[in-house]
Amino acid sequence: MTPHPTHTDLLRRVREAVGPDRELDRDLFWSFEPVQSGIAFANAAMGLARPMDHTQPIPGALGRLGVEVSAPLYTASLDSALALVERVRPGQKWMIASVGYDAGVWQDGKAGAYLYDPILTPPRWKGFAATPALALLAALLASPANPDEGE
Repeated sequence: MTPHPTHTDLLRRVREAVGPDRELDRDLFWSFEPVQSGIAFANAAMGLARPMDHTQPIPGALGRLGVEVSAPLYTASLDSALALVERVRPGQKWMIASVGYDAGVWQDGKAGAYLYDPILTPPRWKGFAATPALALLAALLASPANPDEGE
């Protein structure tokens, strides 16, 4: 079993992705939506009636496949990525650009996404990746687990 991916691992994978990735969708689902992914796991692993520890890797076999099949298409769909951001960071303002811009430099070949505090200020977290959906996921993963922790 491989170790459970941290947000740092997921951020690296999102930045390196060149397009949709179902394994990445599965790991994002497991990390950000423990109740729903746990239900998907239990339904596929029939008879497993115990709570799942979402700080651990997803166990193999049917349960793991159930999580992958049930995971929203975060990396393929801007709507799915945005819905995740709005669940994880309610009230967070966001902006997406087809070409990223950071510190006076255009990020050639990379889309950009920016998360703001509820009162518009300079972007607090930024993400750059191959597609707008991936860039939005990168900005989400760049933010701390608890937004009150700061940068």
